[in-house]
Amino acid sequence: KAEHGHAVLFDGHSIKSQLPWLFDGTLPDLNLGTAEGSACATSLRDALAALLREQPMFGQPRYSVAVDGRFKGGHITRHYGRPHDGVHAAQSRQRKPAAVLSSRAFSRASRPSAPRRCKRCCDRCCRR
Repeated sequence: KAEHGHAVLFDGHSIKSQLPWLFDGTLPDLNLGTAEGSACATSLRDALAALLREQPMFGQPRYSVAVDGRFKGGHITRHYGRPHDGVHAAQSRQRKPAAVLSSRAFSRASRPSAPRRCKRCCDRCCRR
């Protein structure tokens, strides 16, 4: 934050596609949570959502994306997200069938490392 004037925390992990004890049906492929916009600038939330919607799903139709839907962001998002202080936080939950598909589509050696993928995502969002 000291060097750039802002910081972005992106908390990503997978989740089961169906959680019948919480709700009926199947989750969207990608679930972006920003505590209903209170943990992240609206412009960044919209850029992240657009970027997620643009991603091809490894030979399948594009991912389905929910923004601040069933999963609005957990403790990390709510605790660290302070957009008024230049600290933005967002959470992405990728439902497991989509996560498994993406991990099987590429060998570890052929896909970019997580830090490089994250940097490319942030670079694209900042250019919008």
